[in-house]
Amino acid sequence: MSRRREPVATILLALALAPWSAAQVQVTFPLQGFFRPGRFMPVRVQSSSASGPVLLRADGAVGVSVEPGPDGAVNAVVPFLVVTQLGTPRWEIAGGASGTAAASVTPLRDDQVLVGVVGPDTGAAASAAAKLFPGRQVIPVSLAGTPAMSGAPAAWETLDAVVFDDATHVFLAELLQLGVSVVVRSDAPPAGNWAWQGGAGHWYVRHNPAGPRGAIEPGAYEPIAAWRPGWPSPLRRRAALLATVFCIVAVGVTLWRRTRRAALAIVAASVVAAAGFTWWGRRQPMLCELDTRVVVTGPGGGHVDDWTYYRPLRPREVTVKVDRGSNFRDKPVFDSTQHLRQTGLLLHVDASGRPTGFTWHADGGTTLAFLNRSFFTGVGVAPGPTRSPPLSPARELAVRCYLQPGDTLSEDPTQPDPEPDAAWSTRWPTVTVERPPR
Repeated sequence: MSRRREPVATILLALALAPWSAAQVQVTFPLQGFFRPGRFMPVRVQSSSASGPVLLRADGAVGVSVEPGPDGAVNAVVPFLVVTQLGTPRWEIAGGASGTAAASVTPLRDDQVLVGVVGPDTGAAASAAAKLFPGRQVIPVSLAGTPAMSGAPAAWETLDAVVFDDATHVFLAELLQLGVSVVVRSDAPPAGNWAWQGGAGHWYVRHNPAGPRGAIEPGAYEPIAAWRPGWPSPLRRRAALLATVFCIVAVGVTLWRRTRRAALAIVAASVVAAAGFTWWGRRQPMLCELDTRVVVTGPGGGHVDDWTYYRPLRPREVTVKVDRGSNFRDKPVFDSTQHLRQTGLLLHVDASGRPTGFTWHADGGTTLAFLNRSFFTGVGVAPGPTRSPPLSPARELAVRCYLQPGDTLSEDPTQPDPEPDAAWSTRWPTVTVERPPR
C-alpha cells in the first residue's frame, strides 16, 4: 500500500469502528462486587451513546434492561437481583455491541455482614455496626459519591446495615422498609416513627423478618398447587349468550327459507362469527392474578407481605408494570433455579435507574410469584371477634414459609371486593401470624 493510501485506509477503519467504540458499556459494582443470593445488588451501568436498551445479564440472576436517555447516554445505578450463585455479568446492546464486566463478583458467607458507611470515619462506623452482629466478620464499604447512594433504594438490599453520621439521608426510611439495619452515629435519638435502640453515638433499628428472605422458595408455590383459574364467570356467560343468540338466529333463518342463498348466508355468518369470537378472545388478557397477604406481628411491630401470583392461560409475553409512585419492593420468588431459567425474567428500568416493570415469556399454566414486604413498628395487629382459624389456601403459605414454634394463626374472613377491572383476579383472605415475646 502506498503512503498516500495509508491515511485514507486509517480514516475509513476509524469511521467503521466509531459506532462500536461509542457504544461501549462500562459496568461497575459500588459494593466492590459483594453479593448475597436472594437480594438485589447495585450495579452502575454507563455508556456515552447507546443505540438501544442496554441489557445486563448473568447466570443465576434476573436480567435488567436499562433504557437510555434522550441523548442515548446511560449512567444509572440499577437493582440487579441475584437469585443463586452468580456467573460473570454480561452486557449487550440490542443489535449492537456486547461484552463482559471487567470487575469480579464475590459471594458473602453466612458469617460475614456487609456494612455500608456514609461518612468519612469508616473504622468507627464499622465498630458501631459490629455491635449488631456479634461473632460475625464485618466488611465495611465506603459509600462515597454525590449522592452517597443513588438509583432505586432496592438496589442496596444486599447491605446488611448502613451507618450514617446523621439521620437526614433521603434513603433512610426506604432502607428500613427493605429490612436493612440502620445505625446513626448521633448524640440525640433520630426522628421518625421507628423503634430506635442503643444510645448516644450508636442509635440503631434492626429488623428480623419472618418468612422468605431469598428468591427461591418452593414452599411459596405449594398453596397454589390446586389453583385452576380460567375465564371469569361474566365473560363465560357473555360468550354463552352470544353463541346462543347466533344459534337461534341461524335456526330461524333455516326454518324460514330453505334456499341456497339462506344456506350460504348462514355459512358466511358462521365464518364472521368465528372470526369475531377469535378477535374478541385475543383481546382478553388471558392472565390470571391471585393476591393474598400475610401479616407477621409481635410486641415491637412486624411486617406485611403482599403476595401476587401470575398465571397466563396461554403462552404469551407477560408484562407487569411497577407503580412508579411508590417505593419499589417487588421481588420475584422462584420455585427453583430451573424456574428462573425458564421464565427468562427481565426487569426494565429507566435512564435514572428507576424500575418500570417486569417482562417474561410464559408458557400456558406457568406461575410466577412476586413478594412485596413492608415493615411497621408499634402495637401489632391483635385478633378481634371477626378473626377465626385460617381456612383459605393462604394458611398453607403461612405454615410453610412463616410459622415458628409458639406462633398462632388467624384469618380475616371478610373478602375484599374486587376492582371493577379485575375480572381476572382472585383474592384470598389475609392471614396473621402472631409472634409471642421471645
